[in-house]
Amino acid sequence: MDVDGDSSMDYDLRYSNNVLTMYNCTSGAVVAGTANGSIGSYPYTDTVVEMSFSPAHDLPGFGECNTRLKARGWAGNEFDKLGEDNTSVFLLNEAPICVPVGEDVCYCTNTSFDGSGSYDPDGTIDLYEWDFDGDGTTDATGVTASYHFDVGGHTVTLTVTDDYGFKCASTITVWAYENPIANFTVTEVDFGTPTEFTDTTTGGTPPYTHRWDFDNDGAYEFEGDYPNPTHTYPAPGDYTACLNITDYNGCVDEVCKPVHVENLPPVAKFDFDGTGCKEGMLDASDSYDLDGSIAVYEWDLDNNHVYGEPADDIGVTCTFGPVPVPPEDYWIGLKVTDDAGVSNTTRKQISLTGDPNADATADGSDGPVQIIGAGKMVTFCGNESHHPYEAAGAVIVRYNWVILGAHYTTTDPDECFNVFINETTVARLTVVDNYGCTDSDTVSLWKPKPPAQGVPVMTPAGMLALIGMLCIIGAGRVITKGRRL
Repeated sequence: MDVDGDSSMDYDLRYSNNVLTMYNCTSGAVVAGTANGSIGSYPYTDTVVEMSFSPAHDLPGFGECNTRLKARGWAGNEFDKLGEDNTSVFLLNEAPICVPVGEDVCYCTNTSFDGSGSYDPDGTIDLYEWDFDGDGTTDATGVTASYHFDVGGHTVTLTVTDDYGFKCASTITVWAYENPIANFTVTEVDFGTPTEFTDTTTGGTPPYTHRWDFDNDGAYEFEGDYPNPTHTYPAPGDYTACLNITDYNGCVDEVCKPVHVENLPPVAKFDFDGTGCKEGMLDASDSYDLDGSIAVYEWDLDNNHVYGEPADDIGVTCTFGPVPVPPEDYWIGLKVTDDAGVSNTTRKQISLTGDPNADATADGSDGPVQIIGAGKMVTFCGNESHHPYEAAGAVIVRYNWVILGAHYTTTDPDECFNVFINETTVARLTVVDNYGCTDSDTVSLWKPKPPAQGVPVMTPAGMLALIGMLCIIGAGRVITKGRRL
C-alpha cells in the first residue's frame, strides 16, 4: 500500500491461515491493523489517522467464498492535517469454484455424484464434503460419491475447501424416478389364429416405448408405440413372450409370460375308387394336418368302430373287397392321428358295384333261331346288354362272342357280327365292365333234321319220330335260354 503518493510501497498486507497482518515495507515490522501512530521514515512525522481492514482479520468466518479484503489508509502531519488518502482492494485468496454434478436415476439405482469439475484458481482443493439429505451434516467425502434415494426430488450440497481453508458450497437437485411395472395379457388360440397381446403396464412416467419379443430369442419383433400387437406363431406349442417397457424418463422394466398355441386336430378325408371286380381302393391321401403331419392312418372296414384291426387295415390306402360279395352299401371309417398325438375320424358310405347283365340276340331274337335249308347269314348283337350299376360309374367296356368256335370282340355296344350258320349251335356272349366283372348269355340256333325216308308220317313209326323230334327241340330251348352262366 502506498499512503504518501510517492509511487513506492509503504506497507505490505499478508494473509495466511485466516490471519491478516500489515508489515512496514522499510523496516519489516508488524503494524497493528487499527492502531494510530507514526508511520513513514524521517524527516516525515506522519500520524495514521485511519488504517482499517474490512473485514477485520481477526473475525470468525473470514475466508468465505469470494470474500474480498479492503484496506484504507490516510496520512497527514499534525499541523496542517494535510495528507494523502489511498484506498486499495486486495483479493488475498481466490475462493475455490464448487461444481457438483449428479444424475437423475430410476428408483432402485444409486445416484452417482462427481465433484471433479470443481477447482481452485490459485491453489488446490483439499476436501470435498457431500450432504445428501439437507440436514447440514456431511454424509460422504471424496471427489465422487453415490447415494440411494427414495422416489422424488432431492437437494444435494457439495462443500469444497482449498489449501488455505477457504470453503465454497453449491447445491443441486436430483431426481429418483418411479419405475414402470411392465405387464400384459395374452390370449390362448388355436394354431393359425393370431395371438393377441394387450399391454397393462402401470407406474413410471408415460408415454411408454414397447419392445416385444414373442419367442424370447432376444430379438424384438416390435419396437415403439405398440401397446396391443398380434403375432401368429409358426407351429403349435408353448412359447415365452417378453415385454420390455421404457418410460419417458428412461426407466425400464421387463416381464415374460408363457404363451400356448393349441394344436389343431388333423382332418380325416378319404375317397373310394373301384380297382377290380367287387373290390376297390380306399385312399386317405386327401387327409391333412394344418399344424404338422399325419403320423397314423387306421381304417374301420366292418363298421364296428374299431380302427386298425387287423394290422392290414393301417395305411394311407387300403384295399376293400368285402365278403359276402356286393352289391350293397358299406359304411367305412377312417381315423387319422397327427405327430402331436391328436386324432380325428370320419365315416361315410361307399358302394361296390355288381356284375353287368349280358343279353345275346341272333337276328333280333333271344332264340332259339331256326336255320332252314342249306344255312343262312345270322346277325349276332349284344346291344340289349346293360349294367344295373351304371349310376355308380360301372359300364360295359367289352363284348366277347364265341360263335362256332370263333371269337369276335368289340367295345362298341352297337356293333353286331354277321356269321353264316348252317348247323345247330349255341353262340355265347360275355360282357366285361370297367372293374373286370363279367356276365354271359347264350342264344341257340338249330337246323331241323330232314324226316326219315319211307316212313309215312301218319304211320306209328312216323308218329313216334315226330314226337321225339319235338321233345328234342323243346328240351334244347329250355337249356340254351339260361342267363348268367
